[in-house]
Amino acid sequence: MKIIFILPIIFCFSFFCKAFAKTNLRVEENILKNNFFELELESSWVTVTITDIGLNIATATLAEGFSTEFHVTAEYEASIFHFLDHKLDKDIEYTQSIGGEIVRKQYFISSSGSQSYGLQYQVETKGVTETYYKFHFDGTTTGYKGNDEQWLSVSVLLSDFGLNQNKPAFEEAKNIANKIQFTEGIPNPNKILPELENLQIGDSVNLDLNNSNDQAESIISLTRHIKNGPLSFFVSEDTNVNILECYHEFDSSTVGQLALIYDPSQSIAPAIAVGLDRQSQFSITADASYPATSMHIFTDFENRTLDQWASIQQSSWKNSPNGRIYSSTYFTTPSGFQGISIVRETGITRDYYIGIDLNNEAWESRNSLNYLSENLPLLRLQISGFNDPINNGFYPTALQIAKTFDFNQSIVTTLPLVNEINTSYANNSNLSLDRVIKDGPISFSIPSEIQIDWNQGYIERDSITKAQYNLNDVSNLISTNIAAYTEARFKSLNEWASYQQATWTSEDKGSLVSIQKFTTDDGEHNGIAIVRQLGTVQDYFIALDVSTDEWTERYDESDNALDHGWLKILMSGFQDPVIDGFYPVALSIAKTFEYDESFDPPTDNIFNESITPHNEIGSELNSTITDGPIEFLVKENTIVDFFENYNESNISTNAKYNLSLETTDSFKSLVIESEDFYSNLSDWAYYQKYAWENSDPATFTVARYFTTDYNSKGVLLIRENNSTRDFKIVIDLTNQAWKERHSLVSVSSEDAWLRAEFTSSNNPLHNPILDETFASAKSLHFTKTDAPIAPIFREISHLTLFRSGKLASSWYISDWFGTFFETESNWIYHELLGWMYAIEVTPTSGWFWHEGFDWLWTSESSYPYFFSYDTADWLFFDHKFLKEKKYYDFQQNKWVILDLLQKILEDYAGDEDETIIRIMKSSLLEKEKLKGIGGVILYGN
Repeated sequence: MKIIFILPIIFCFSFFCKAFAKTNLRVEENILKNNFFELELESSWVTVTITDIGLNIATATLAEGFSTEFHVTAEYEASIFHFLDHKLDKDIEYTQSIGGEIVRKQYFISSSGSQSYGLQYQVETKGVTETYYKFHFDGTTTGYKGNDEQWLSVSVLLSDFGLNQNKPAFEEAKNIANKIQFTEGIPNPNKILPELENLQIGDSVNLDLNNSNDQAESIISLTRHIKNGPLSFFVSEDTNVNILECYHEFDSSTVGQLALIYDPSQSIAPAIAVGLDRQSQFSITADASYPATSMHIFTDFENRTLDQWASIQQSSWKNSPNGRIYSSTYFTTPSGFQGISIVRETGITRDYYIGIDLNNEAWESRNSLNYLSENLPLLRLQISGFNDPINNGFYPTALQIAKTFDFNQSIVTTLPLVNEINTSYANNSNLSLDRVIKDGPISFSIPSEIQIDWNQGYIERDSITKAQYNLNDVSNLISTNIAAYTEARFKSLNEWASYQQATWTSEDKGSLVSIQKFTTDDGEHNGIAIVRQLGTVQDYFIALDVSTDEWTERYDESDNALDHGWLKILMSGFQDPVIDGFYPVALSIAKTFEYDESFDPPTDNIFNESITPHNEIGSELNSTITDGPIEFLVKENTIVDFFENYNESNISTNAKYNLSLETTDSFKSLVIESEDFYSNLSDWAYYQKYAWENSDPATFTVARYFTTDYNSKGVLLIRENNSTRDFKIVIDLTNQAWKERHSLVSVSSEDAWLRAEFTSSNNPLHNPILDETFASAKSLHFTKTDAPIAPIFREISHLTLFRSGKLASSWYISDWFGTFFETESNWIYHELLGWMYAIEVTPTSGWFWHEGFDWLWTSESSYPYFFSYDTADWLFFDHKFLKEKKYYDFQQNKWVILDLLQKILEDYAGDEDETIIRIMKSSLLEKEKLKGIGGVILYGN
């Protein structure tokens, strides 16, 4: 039986002597010691072998009689990336993989005051039960010379091979290992495990045998049953559940949305964001800066399967320079629904998506007639959270909640009749509406002291009409949003009100205080206002149907008109104070809405550049960001987050990146998408300029065309107020190859173009973000015209080498390292080099021991080139090596054939017994082994 236990090391080319120093492991007067620790042994222990190979790693094997062995492995400057909790997870995973039974798991503080764990497990082999005791110590002390990302790792393994009739108990084995003392100073761990935080010397805590040590699997009691239509799930008693949209099946879509917060100390609700989505429909989302999660249930028309959605999200996070995927796993709920969880780590926080395919017979039967395609869209549940703390975050609970989801197929949702409540509520506003806002056919009045920001000027295109404005008081503390759009989901104003009433009465959060119907001041349009109160604040929606015969006639003539389409004005506000809030003013504003029936949509809009020049300040960009065919430059300290990487696998082209600077709070986004609403770049620029020119209090300063470094046409728009600046930079990235691919999509428009938009707002005037973004925009281009390859979803474990994707049992594929087979003991079989022993230094590089070359190093940027410690030069490998043993040696500048037998003879010259052992254990063919051993016996070595 061969047992090897080694942790990652840190390698630095500048410090060969320190990085490869030996630890001087030896036995003196029954004490096993090296430069960093001492372990007192009983006189009955006999040293079998001591190996101190350099690389700051040392191992010792001792025996007590015939039946018991004792292995010690020590490593100086081990990586925190594989700390005690990770090592325990690996030990547990290995035990389970070989069919072993875990008898005991324990964290404890050793006699020397060090963080430690103990694991006892049994393995039955051919009727013999072997018992193993594994102990691992963090020996980091005040005298430790490693950096903050390193630690001193020592493990002790005792085994009896099933031959010892007097098996030691766990505590007896622990007493043997616990005699270890670390000699550089007092314990000073770089990473404190939560389970050990309050323990003293000699204290211990036993772990549940049925659960992994992984903190992501920590259990929180879910006892509160949440039901929303046919959906149900469990949460903890302390979880705050806010139903933003109750579950309902409309003719064109199924919707539902909830926000969950698990923190009893947080009494406030998450921030609510509203606006028009890509389909120009009203959208509402919730976000929070503390542990929280959001749930969306919707018909997904872009992804045909859960795997397709997951593959794009996984690919986005794998390719993103920000963070690293922690895990990607399948799961199945008790109700039989397939789910996928994807988690990435970014420093001390995690982002996560959990998706569940909720398609079922009842839903498909009810909705089959609503869609033209034979294949129904995917009914998908999406649970998401961002900047979630790794310790005490919401993700473990969110995953538990996801696994409790059920769908009662016998429940069909219905909407109640609208019942008016408190119809005189807040009908008297003290503010005078003395300022008239006019945008195309729409006009309304607001108080002169209220500021208005035009997000989208009124526009009609085919079946889509849209406009959007934000109103704020001078303090910017209370506000309302106004959106005008073609309503395609609700068939009437009453149906919308029924749904909103059902949403706000389907939970125990707040209570409805008013539902009132009204008519606008000109008597032309009907409206409904709904208000709910939560303590000292209120949320509200005010909707109007402003459809006219003229608008309806234009709409009905469009290609994608629906029988029930109507023109809706929707005003919304959240966290509005009950006293002196915005709602009374908003209701008064709603009653002033008018629609000019004589309006004729313009067709000859012309974008005019502004006279004010923009003085460009050069910005040095020294980092290249590549995503499929997209490439652009940023400053070196820019954090680039791939929110969605470039893909053409759906019915549209999409990409989204969030960019921020380490040295400032400024933030910008880059969105790339196929555009079929605005006819061209000039058309988009006209409406954006028109909106900003009418907004206050900002002043429009720059509107001009420019050409990128790769001859694409762009538009730069800037507006400023006294202290801050907003800007938008849009580029037409369309090329012939993309246009030909996009035209093959059945729902695509012939006039579609590829729009790239950089956006940022509320930046201080002195902040250089504008110049840096403009330079990035000018560098944006397609690097190739081939269609991007659709990504494939693969399961990823944080315990796997380089967190590679799973191909089959124990087989993995890395994006850069290729395909390999991995064992628990860190031995891998690699597609190029065969068997190697892996030591992961970072997620993107590693050291490997190979019998033919000893220690080799490679990384994501250098593979398949390997640096050889022996020759201090590079080696190159391809698939010739496994068959022909041929590789390229840059020291010799030629192709070389490995002679493994000759290498063994040279390495162990003078020690014939060890030479024979090494030949026997090598990967040489049997006839080569016999030849080599015969030569040693006859002629010596």
